[in-house]
Amino acid sequence: MNTSRGFTWRSKSKRRLALAVCAVGVGGATPLLAAERVGVVAVTGGSANGAPNTAFSAFGLPIINGPGQVAFSTVLTGSGATANNDTGVWIGSSPLTLAKAVREGDNAVGTSIPTTYSDFRTDIPVYSAFNNAGQIGLTFIPLKSGTSSANYGQFAGAAGAIKLINRNSEAYPAPYTGTWAGKMFLGINGNGRLAIGDLYTAGFVGSSTASLTLVAKVGNAAPGVPNATFDQVYPGTIYLNDAGAVTFGSTLKVGASFVGNTLFAGTSAASIGKLAASGDAVPALGAGYSLSTIGDAPSLDRSGQILLAANVSTPSSGTAAGLWLTSSSRAPLQKVALGTDAAPGLAAGVRFGAFSGARLAADDLAVFNSTVTGSGVTTSNDSVIWRYDHGAFKSIARESDQAPGAPAGTKLSSFSALTTNTVGQVAFTATLTSTSGTSTALLGFDASLGLTVLAKKGDVLQLSPTDSRTLASLTLALLDDGGNGQDGQATALNDAGQVAFRAVFTDNTQAILTTRIPVAGDANYDGIVDTADFKTLMGHYGRAGVRADGDFNGDGLVDFIDFQMLEQNFGRHPPPVAAPPVDASRVGESVPEPSALALGLLVGWGHGRRRRRRRS
Repeated sequence: MNTSRGFTWRSKSKRRLALAVCAVGVGGATPLLAAERVGVVAVTGGSANGAPNTAFSAFGLPIINGPGQVAFSTVLTGSGATANNDTGVWIGSSPLTLAKAVREGDNAVGTSIPTTYSDFRTDIPVYSAFNNAGQIGLTFIPLKSGTSSANYGQFAGAAGAIKLINRNSEAYPAPYTGTWAGKMFLGINGNGRLAIGDLYTAGFVGSSTASLTLVAKVGNAAPGVPNATFDQVYPGTIYLNDAGAVTFGSTLKVGASFVGNTLFAGTSAASIGKLAASGDAVPALGAGYSLSTIGDAPSLDRSGQILLAANVSTPSSGTAAGLWLTSSSRAPLQKVALGTDAAPGLAAGVRFGAFSGARLAADDLAVFNSTVTGSGVTTSNDSVIWRYDHGAFKSIARESDQAPGAPAGTKLSSFSALTTNTVGQVAFTATLTSTSGTSTALLGFDASLGLTVLAKKGDVLQLSPTDSRTLASLTLALLDDGGNGQDGQATALNDAGQVAFRAVFTDNTQAILTTRIPVAGDANYDGIVDTADFKTLMGHYGRAGVRADGDFNGDGLVDFIDFQMLEQNFGRHPPPVAAPPVDASRVGESVPEPSALALGLLVGWGHGRRRRRRRS
């Protein structure tokens, strides 16, 4: 690779592209000062497809899958809506493609007695999973039989094919004894397989409701822990990837004595064993270190790698927070970071403190939030979002940092709703603080371009050529723990960099919107860097412009620096949708396991990603 004179030549084709720039003259017409783009999925007042004579009047928080379908709960209004049918869940990528998934008052398919759905709330998430085949998991849904309550149920399926998974007070499937408690966690992997956690009581994994495998139940022996039995199986932390790897947390008992939280994992439901437990030695740190408090929400990726949070007891009788990498095959813990470690890239003497929001992307790539301590650290700058990549740390955002693209003196604070995808892009919300007040913002990070403010309070968003509205607030979904698009849980960020969020405007209307984390060189916001972007850049070369014109570094001018950014990223495109397609009507029935060929292609794609990243 030749880097003379500040140029970076990465291939012969890219060298030819660079020479073409030198041959094109500068000048031309007035630049198009385009605003950042948003995709409109639904707007209050818009017709609710599949529900005649109704319109959307309020929205819950949206989730998104790999192909870009968005799911959201909603309240309906209009002559076709009554108190008994005015809520529901819709799925689609635009107003024209929206379809009713399920609506209050519909018959609940699969229950043992005639029932109807009673309510789909917008103040809390009613969905727990949404895979690339369009299958959605609905959990803790109230039911009615006539006018009487019929308890709660879990349901799953594609729009128009939602089926019962279980209902509280009904029996577990044979041969297991017990009854469903009702407040349950439901995950669905890309192959339609289910992961079910039942209110601290049990955990199941299976390809259908009739063929579930019990992986944990209160009172049963805990595999890998002598004389121990399961005490409380955490219902919101049973994660399942497309290859069938599973991980979850539970407290244990030995006799009548309580044992702290323990994590379990296996490459399949039949191979569950102890992953990490309080008191375990930590060989990676040397003699005298052992695990103490263990978080109950590990993060699982599609290759079976697991990221977990666990404090350690030190030889000096102190404790330190820690983040660790391991695998569903229960490989030895590999340290990511300790609370006593120096915080890389920050001032001398500044160290990590506590960790939160840790999410695994893929291939030794993760994001997390931490507090920091030490010289110069105050409560106004002690929170940092980090990206971990093969042992290297990068501070993505720190409280009191200047907000990118905002007026000087606008500072970041109060990070929340941190999420990531398989390529290590990051989305989160933050508060922007300046002398004029505070505002909520949605931010995105891509390694090629850095941190970007995607939307913020006060922005004027163009919903159509004749409809512009001022943003009053926005919210990004964060559903319990996990949720990276690989662990059977829902996410607000897909691998194409699309982020789904709820917007509230100053006129009190609402919308479900998407935006895309920008990539250097992608002028037309399609997630691909190709000749179309090159033509856009050349059409504005040497003039004032914005990102849609080819100004990728945000300095207001389309110039050779922007071309270099495009050249270095040329050919980039989102990864293929990883999950093999399944019949979207077959949740609750047997579905095939991933074929060896599909898994081989997936592994090969992962290896290619590693090679490309290491060359960059």
